[in-house]
Amino acid sequence: YRQETQLPQVLAGFETELFFNRLPMFIVLILIVVVVLYYVLTLASLLIDAQREEISLLRSRGATSVQMLAVYAVEAAGLAVLAIALGPVMAAGAVKLIGVVPWFEELSSSGGLSVRLSANVYRMAAAGAGLSFLALVVPAARAARRDVVAQRRIAARPPSLPVFQKYYLDLGLLAIVVFLFWQLSQQGSFVAVRLFGEEAVDQLVLAVPAIMLVAVALVLLRVFPASMDLLGRVLSSRHLRGVVPPAFVLGLWQMARNPAHHARLSLLLILTAGLGVFAASFGATLERSAQDQLLYASGADARVTGIEMPTNGISRTGLAEIAELDEVEAVTPVLRKRGYGEAIGAGGEFEVLAVRPEEFAEVASWRPDLAGGELPRVLNRIDLPGDSGMALPEDAHWLSVRIRPLASRPDVWLGARLRDNLGRFITLPIGSLAPRAASDLRFPCTAQLEDSDERPNWCRIGAMITGPEKIARVSQLLPQPPVTLLSLIVVAPYGQLAPGAVEIDDIAVTTRRGDDLIVVEDFDEPGRWHMLATTANAQGDALTGAADADGNRLPDVARFSWTRGDWGELRGFAVDDVEAPLRALASPSFLELFDVSVGDALPILVDGGSLNVRISGVADYFPTADPQEKPFLVVDLDALLFRANADRLVGDVQWNEMWIRSSTDDTYEIGTVDLSEPREPLITRSALELALAGQRMRFGAIEDRGIMVAGAQIDPLASAGWRALLVMAFGTVLLVSAIGFYVHAQVSFRAREGEFALLRTIGLSMRQLLALVVIEQVLVIGVAIGLGIFMGTRLGATIMPYLANSGQGGRILPPMVTEVDWSGFGATFGIVGAVFLLVVTAILVAVYRMSIHRVMRLGEG
Repeated sequence: YRQETQLPQVLAGFETELFFNRLPMFIVLILIVVVVLYYVLTLASLLIDAQREEISLLRSRGATSVQMLAVYAVEAAGLAVLAIALGPVMAAGAVKLIGVVPWFEELSSSGGLSVRLSANVYRMAAAGAGLSFLALVVPAARAARRDVVAQRRIAARPPSLPVFQKYYLDLGLLAIVVFLFWQLSQQGSFVAVRLFGEEAVDQLVLAVPAIMLVAVALVLLRVFPASMDLLGRVLSSRHLRGVVPPAFVLGLWQMARNPAHHARLSLLLILTAGLGVFAASFGATLERSAQDQLLYASGADARVTGIEMPTNGISRTGLAEIAELDEVEAVTPVLRKRGYGEAIGAGGEFEVLAVRPEEFAEVASWRPDLAGGELPRVLNRIDLPGDSGMALPEDAHWLSVRIRPLASRPDVWLGARLRDNLGRFITLPIGSLAPRAASDLRFPCTAQLEDSDERPNWCRIGAMITGPEKIARVSQLLPQPPVTLLSLIVVAPYGQLAPGAVEIDDIAVTTRRGDDLIVVEDFDEPGRWHMLATTANAQGDALTGAADADGNRLPDVARFSWTRGDWGELRGFAVDDVEAPLRALASPSFLELFDVSVGDALPILVDGGSLNVRISGVADYFPTADPQEKPFLVVDLDALLFRANADRLVGDVQWNEMWIRSSTDDTYEIGTVDLSEPREPLITRSALELALAGQRMRFGAIEDRGIMVAGAQIDPLASAGWRALLVMAFGTVLLVSAIGFYVHAQVSFRAREGEFALLRTIGLSMRQLLALVVIEQVLVIGVAIGLGIFMGTRLGATIMPYLANSGQGGRILPPMVTEVDWSGFGATFGIVGAVFLLVVTAILVAVYRMSIHRVMRLGEG
């Protein structure tokens, strides 16, 4: 007894997917940690600033720096221990409650998620508490070293540069970022391949986005005071006096004079805005990428693959029957075959996709950046004028050819390649080149040659179109009228083809209504026919005007001559130019493989037949094609089928896939799928299977996009995890920005009460003073958030290409398109803006109610 299961492969696949999906989450989490740590550092600095008078007083009463630092260290240690004890438990409760939100409904059945607190959780909590402890202690260590004199000196003349600018720490950090980014660009992804082939992640490289955001923000803050000073000088020039309000100029001067005071808030807002945009960009981009990958892999709402059409019986394709289903709006055939370079052989393998341009554009999902434009315009590069062949009357029943073989050849047969109304191709065996006696012929010989009794008579040979005989012992299809004549061929079905020639007077048909011949070709211009280059031996074949023994041109008679051929080899001539190159879209990997460019032509092999193609354009990507795994060509389906079947003896090359557009309201386009909405199959599988079985058509698989989307909905790595992480990121942005700004505003107002009172005493009106406060806040908040938004978008666009190469073995099809969830970001910062407005209003009220006499006396004391 042996039992096999797919469970190990499923688990291994999940582990691989989890490994790669953790990368972007780690990147955002690291950025959240950096923002929170800076928030703690800023909050501690602000609180220390609020207590600087108390610290200086204690220092004047004999307290040492170590004693002061110990007080704050004990406070920080208590908070850290409390965080280690309660943080994991609170986090576990929050994660458990996430299970009730709609994103996790399929996973948790509307209940809580299963959570287990491991030792690793507490190790991470301890690491976070340790970093927070340092963030709390560092500002206290700086303040504890200042005595009363130093404290008053700093209050009177604030430092012109923050510490990180004074010692060029920002430029040093930027240099580190440049090095790490160079390392990332050399790797090409966040995943590095070690010596023995195992994949690993450099944790420091994962911190590149966070470090880059901090470094660039610090460098921008170095430029900010100089720009404010320059703007203040320009606006205070004598040419603009009386035009620019004094409050505006004073605000600029204040920000240029005391940049360290505003740097903390500016950097905090830059980081929070950058985090918000970056997280929104990551989340929206990855969710959009998951949708696009699903739509790209499916190609259409539904797709039937591995189709094998019947080779005998009544001609059928099943397209009309599928199109009549209630759930089907449109259906188009697609051919997918392996191709090879004719000169290179098997080493030059690629994939050929043949489509009907107009129909395909209505059915397939598309994104304009895949090939540089909308799908109809892209496919217009491969659209060719139809190879119409020679249309026969709709009720044609019998096809005949009036011939005169130059020698009796019973082993050589004359045949006609026909295409029926459904696009199926058959070979109609017209007759051998050794006509029998007149009494045995459906059309008897009509004349003897006058100059030689050894040559056969002019005879009309023919066959019934609606009931083709077997050729080479292979049953053929019964064509659906009307039919089209593509080519005439000669073949020795059971041996080698010896050299020969035959003169042809006309091609005619009879209808079911009577026996009158209808001539469809009289060969008055043999030169308009095109030779079939089936093999290299066919280069000596020719179709010319016939002549009598004296060399006189015989009117309306053509002579077809051929050279020796191998067993089963056919020769002939076609109505249209079979050798004309197909216009093709090529992937860049195809151009590289064969060293060709747009405009070049080359021969290829498809399904054993030779075709010529000319590169008419480049398509980086095409639905369901993987250019990294295998180069591809996209050509016109009908043109390829004509060229591949005009010189074929038995059977026909046909399309092997159906692409279907559903008539339901749930049809999908790339970029419009919401993975959170419940989905049902777009096409009833049983109805589709029944329609195909009724047409005697075998097929491999039915891929329904609705089923694929439903499967993606229960994947927590596709959408749900990112939605929870976005909530965490936006919550961090909301809390950090709101609380940080509130504390900064309170500390700043208390520290500057004397400055505001002094401005009032020197003549600044209350309206001008309030305007000064508003201008300062607007400039600091507006510039910081604007810079944060810009940096977040640019950071997302810079990091995304490396993230795209870090998952699924290095392939994401189609490539990611950077997208920002502006709705979530706007809602978050809308709330933050409301908090800012309330805080600024409270400050304005406090300034308005400020007592100048009380403040000035307080300053004297």
